[in-house]
Amino acid sequence: MESQEKAYKRLKQNWRDMHRRCSNPKRADYERYGGRGITVCKEWSSFEVFLSDMGYPPEGRTLDRIDGSLGYSKANCRWATKEQQDWNRGLYASNTSGIVGVRFRVKDNAWHATGMRKGRTYSLYFGPSKELAIQARQEWVDHIIQEIGA
Repeated sequence: MESQEKAYKRLKQNWRDMHRRCSNPKRADYERYGGRGITVCKEWSSFEVFLSDMGYPPEGRTLDRIDGSLGYSKANCRWATKEQQDWNRGLYASNTSGIVGVRFRVKDNAWHATGMRKGRTYSLYFGPSKELAIQARQEWVDHIIQEIGA
């Protein structure tokens, strides 16, 4: 277990990174945050308010936006596990199906379905059929939901 001082420093660094992702166009991840209009609420310009609102993260959890299309605020953030964050991902720019985890890979001329579980990516389908890719992804989702009891 880390000391209170280390936990404080780590949390403060995470708070700074959250602000920089949303406001610094020179950062590599800016396009996925500030470049898409993701902001940090004005109350969280104060680290003390952020700390008061969110507290320290439970072990193994990181800051997650519940709705990835909205900004950082008390109402839209939680301390989430890696698995919760995997399930909370939106569509990647390369997604052409409109369904999370299913995309057409031009270089392979094939549909690809993937699933994430505990930080690991699984290939579920790779082939010519969009419908089979969607079906494989839906079966994966159904299986995981049944497994975790959601």
